[in-house]
Amino acid sequence: MPRERRVIDGYGMIVVYEQITTTHWVQMVGESMVRCDDSAKRTGRGTWVVNQPGGWGGAWDGAAPANLPGGVKVDPTLWIKDEWTKTTEYEKDVS
Repeated sequence: MPRERRVIDGYGMIVVYEQITTTHWVQMVGESMVRCDDSAKRTGRGTWVVNQPGGWGGAWDGAAPANLPGGVKVDPTLWIKDEWTKTTEYEKDVS
């Protein structure tokens, strides 16, 4: 599963989650590094991660990125196999 979330702690009405994002493919699109899982590469929908110059760009499940800097689009012929995982912890108020 490309994005996995689980509860690791909690206190009061605050829940602490651990989210693990995994991708399998990467390519440079302009100055942005675009990553996706097998499903996204095959169908255009899945887990996507975009790293842009100067910091984190974002991660989501869904359609391919449409608004990369410079109007450049993902090229389906330029994917390079690259296993990548990012683990994030965050808190959420569930009250």
